[in-house]
Amino acid sequence: MKQRDYNLDLVKTLAIIATVGIHLNACGSICQIYSKTWNFFVLFGSLLRFCVPVFCMATGYLLYTKDSIDINKILKKVLKFAIIFVLAEIVYRISYCPYMKYLYGEKIVLHNIIEDILQGNIKPHLYFLQIISLVYLFAPLGILIVKNENKELSYLLKLWIILSMCTLFLADTFNIRIFKIFNIYILNGAYNFIIYAMLGAYIRKYKKIHVNFNTVLCILGFFIGYLGIVFLMWKLSKTSGQSDYSIWDSVNIFTFLMSYSLFVLALKVKINSNKIKKILTLVSKNTLGIYLVHVLFTDFIHNMDLDYINFFGIEKILILFIDLFIVLFLSLGISILAKKIFQRN
Repeated sequence: MKQRDYNLDLVKTLAIIATVGIHLNACGSICQIYSKTWNFFVLFGSLLRFCVPVFCMATGYLLYTKDSIDINKILKKVLKFAIIFVLAEIVYRISYCPYMKYLYGEKIVLHNIIEDILQGNIKPHLYFLQIISLVYLFAPLGILIVKNENKELSYLLKLWIILSMCTLFLADTFNIRIFKIFNIYILNGAYNFIIYAMLGAYIRKYKKIHVNFNTVLCILGFFIGYLGIVFLMWKLSKTSGQSDYSIWDSVNIFTFLMSYSLFVLALKVKINSNKIKKILTLVSKNTLGIYLVHVLFTDFIHNMDLDYINFFGIEKILILFIDLFIVLFLSLGISILAKKIFQRN
C-alpha cells in the first residue's frame, strides 16, 4: 500500500482555497480604479493567481509519473468529467431561475436557456473541467515522455518558459512588434496547462533536487512573481484608464514563478500532526466537489448584494475571510454528503 503524500494534499488545499478566494473577491472589479477597495482587490486577487497552474501541476505530479496507464480508464474519466460538466451547468441554470424571476423580474423561457447553452454560453468556472480533461487525454503520451526522457523534458520546459512565459508574454503585454512573429505558432493556447502538468511530473521525478532547492530563493521567487503581477496590473490599468485584467488571464513568467515556488515550498513542509493530515486529506479528496458547489454560494452572495466591496476598514476585510471560511466549510460538507449518497446508490 502506497503511503499518502500529505504535501500534495497541502498543495491541492491551498489551490482550492485560492480558487474560492478569487471568486469571492471578484466584486472588487466593479469599484473605482485606484480606490482603496480596488487596490485591495488587486493585492488580494494577485496573491491567488497560482490556483489553476498548481492544480494542473498536482494532476501531472500523480498522473504522468505512473508506470503505465489504461487508456480505457482515461476515456471513462474524461466521460465522467463531461457528464459532470453538463449536470453542473444544468444545476447552475436551475439555481439561477429564482434570481431571474423574483430578483430581476425576468421571464424564465426554457427554449432561450437551452439555446443559450447550445451557443456555448456556459458558466465560466466550468472551463476548469475542460482543462483537466485535456490533461487526462494527454496522459498516455505524457507518461511515455516522462518515463523515457533523459534531460529532454528539462529542455522542453526551459524552451516553454523562454518562448511562452517570457517572449509571448512580453509581445502581448508591451506590444513589442519584433516578438509578434512568434504568434504564428499560437504558443499561448490551452497546451500551457498540459506543460504545467508535465512540470508537476518533472518535479516528482527529480523530487530531491527540487525539495532541496533553497527555501529563501523559493520564497523570494513567489514574491517576485506576486509583485510583478501587482505592478503590471496597476501599470496596464493606468495606461488604459480602466481595470486591465490581462495579466491575470495570461500565461506569464510571474504566475509561473508563484506557482512553481509555492509547489516546491509545500513539498518542503513537514506535516506531523495527524489532525492536520486528516483535514488535508479530506479537503484534497473533495477539491472537485468544493469547486463545483462553491459557485452556488458565491452566486448567492453576488446576486443578493452581500458582497462587502467597501474595504476602507480592517473589519470589512475580515468579513471577506469569514465568507471564505463559511463557503469552504459548506461546500466541503455538501461534497462529502453527495459522495456518500452516490456511493450508497
